[in-house]
Amino acid sequence: MVRLVHDRMPVIIPEGYYNWWLDEHTGRDTLKKRLVPFPADDMACVRFSARVNNARFDGPECFEPA
Repeated sequence: MVRLVHDRMPVIIPEGYYNWWLDEHTGRDTLKKRLVPFPADDMACVRFSARVNNARFDGPECFEPA
């Protein structure tokens, strides 16, 4: 799904894994095992305004779909 928008996929950390991702003591092997593709069925593709990429705008309107 992401390939329709961009050729690179960011790491998406599931909500339940935030703590281990941010914990400096989490081992590299543990991190590598958890870095798996995020399920496409759990994503949604939504178009947003160009304001999202413009530093002059910093308000709730940036979170509203176009």
